[in-house]
Amino acid sequence: MSEELPSLSEGRWRIAELLNRKRFDAARALLGPALREHPLDAGLLYEAARADYLQQRMASARELLGQLLRRAPSDRDARHLLFWVACGELEWGEAESLVLALLRDYPQAPDYWADYAHLMWRSLFFDKASQLVREALRLDAQHAFALRVQALCDLAAGKTGGPALRQLLIDHPDDALTLQLVIASLVRQGRSREAQRLARELLRSQPGDADQLEQLRELAFINHWSLVPLRPLARFGWGGSALLWLSVVLLGRFIESRWPLLATPFWVIWISFAVYTWVWPPLLKRWLARDD
Repeated sequence: MSEELPSLSEGRWRIAELLNRKRFDAARALLGPALREHPLDAGLLYEAARADYLQQRMASARELLGQLLRRAPSDRDARHLLFWVACGELEWGEAESLVLALLRDYPQAPDYWADYAHLMWRSLFFDKASQLVREALRLDAQHAFALRVQALCDLAAGKTGGPALRQLLIDHPDDALTLQLVIASLVRQGRSREAQRLARELLRSQPGDADQLEQLRELAFINHWSLVPLRPLARFGWGGSALLWLSVVLLGRFIESRWPLLATPFWVIWISFAVYTWVWPPLLKRWLARDD
């Protein structure tokens, strides 16, 4: 049986708090009766759309926001949520139009500058994202989401351990996104074992997250002891691989001319190593995935 609400405003507040704590079933238990009694209430329509967005029901969220915006086209919160729905649907052009309209109406709102910066970062326009997030931080130097986007921009530019990331760790040490940024930073610095330990702790806190499980598998693969001989090749990329092959060919010919008896063992060892580099990594990756 759903709980009776003492007032409409109290109902909106309780539903919003439940959604903030991701208690979706409890929130919907209140939303259903409230919407049946007040089907045109803007606050309830917004919370219903927010519940759908948070549960990845983008089409339903868009429909509810459409109802709300047809009655109140200038509703700021509904326009902002529609921006995030468009992002969730990967409708980058629509999302940009929405956030630009919000910025025209509210040019001093750091939230929208940070949102626009995040959109540009996701669209891989890193330089533009950096410019936009600087404006957000000019308006509010402690803006949490802007600091996250700044940290992402720093990582995209190859900067690790920057001031934005350090501030983020101070302000939000247990935030999952903060930990993801730290993991990315550690991988860039070549500290993949530390990244793996942190990824394992993050997965323990959110055991149902498929993306975090895949990230942990990838780090376990990178750090596996059997891939130690390949790490120099991974470090120097295709250029290093080409140089190695050329060096082996030249060395093999030199051995053939000076010590013919050693040539056959040398080529056997080299061919075995080549087969190992081609065959073992994909087999290991499949084995680790099955083991998890």
